[in-house]
Amino acid sequence: MPVMLPGLTVLVRLIGEVRRAENERLHTPLSGRLSAETRAALVGLLGGRPPPPII
Repeated sequence: MPVMLPGLTVLVRLIGEVRRAENERLHTPLSGRLSAETRAALVGLLGGRPPPPII
């Protein structure tokens, strides 16, 4: 009996969902612990641009 594997687009979507969930899970608690001074220093390291959205 042949085994049916998911298509490429299904895998891309699932991987994207897992990455997004993990980024949010890690980013939220860490960013909440930063002082305003530390946050400003990190933004300065990015050349004054705010950080990109979590993908």
